[in-house]
Amino acid sequence: MKKILHIVTDEKFSDYAIRQFSAPEMCSEFVLIPSNDGNVKVKLADQCTIVRQRSEAFKTLLQNLGNYCAVVLHGMHWPNWQKPLLEAMPDGVKVAWVFWGGELYGQPDIANSFLATVDKCINSIHELQKKLFDKKKKQIQRAFVPKECYSHVDYCLTALPVEYDFAKNYLNRPDMKYLWYNYYSIEETMGTVFDKQCHGSNIWIGNSATISCNYFDTILRLRKIEIGDREVIVPLSYGLPWLMNYVPRVYRRVLGDKFKPLMDFVPRDEYNEKMLSCNVMIQPHYLSQGVGNILTGLWLGMRVYISEKCITADYLKQIGVTFFTIEHDLRKSNPDVFAPLPQSVIDHNRQMLLKETSMQRTREANKQLVEELTRR
Repeated sequence: MKKILHIVTDEKFSDYAIRQFSAPEMCSEFVLIPSNDGNVKVKLADQCTIVRQRSEAFKTLLQNLGNYCAVVLHGMHWPNWQKPLLEAMPDGVKVAWVFWGGELYGQPDIANSFLATVDKCINSIHELQKKLFDKKKKQIQRAFVPKECYSHVDYCLTALPVEYDFAKNYLNRPDMKYLWYNYYSIEETMGTVFDKQCHGSNIWIGNSATISCNYFDTILRLRKIEIGDREVIVPLSYGLPWLMNYVPRVYRRVLGDKFKPLMDFVPRDEYNEKMLSCNVMIQPHYLSQGVGNILTGLWLGMRVYISEKCITADYLKQIGVTFFTIEHDLRKSNPDVFAPLPQSVIDHNRQMLLKETSMQRTREANKQLVEELTRR
């Protein structure tokens, strides 16, 4: 039987993928294509064949694609090598793409539609300043895999069916099939806090220093509500450098010492431990960003607010968890705006999350994925 080839990159998700599909019955091999010439950070890289871009090994890889029954691309963010790879894909080799989000949500024709009005204005001003003050510098445009390359993709892999619907419609690929896939279960997501609940009254906002977090619209909403002595925790350890500087300036002006940014990267378990001090989470994205943070907040018993415009809201409704919307519920007139959730609601949310993303469900789904991709 021909095997499945998983092509991973030097990203945090790669170790999860390698661990999930490394058992003999998963019929998988792994190629790791680093984004640069330095040392790779993937811990399980010794289980992969490392192939550098623009190398003879990459040319050999293209020639040998027909030796596999399927190729799984983890993310589609690297046009330099993914475009020629897709164009070289032989007939009869199935192509599955794990949808990360940014490869489509960041496309220039739709990126601004995921920004709140205030954040859209601030982003436009920043872009104008770059053009005015950096006009002597060559502007580096973010590259995307051309849309026509997605015609080679047979399957879209994601845990959110609504993401698949979006991708299928945006790419005009009604024939592209859907397979459920998630990098980690709720047990793995929670780690050392699996048996814990939030015990503080602080507020958690966002997940990264990205403009799509809509931080500036959020602080305008929050300043209208009395937060008492609650601290506001905002993770800014990765993303855009200008936002790492600008968000703290704005938030400190409004919140003073109550603003507590997370500027340094910390391991997942330490990150989750910090969440325990919060009973409120605000994730202001319009796109499906920060889903891991949202699921963690729900599991820990937080009152989770997301935008009704967010694609994730449809997913949460589908799986039956209780959450709240920024537009209708995050307001001064809501007497329960920062109130702890009843234990019955916390228990219900946990039951729904286990049903949807448990380790058992993830393993069963991965076996079904392998069966589908290896089927002749």
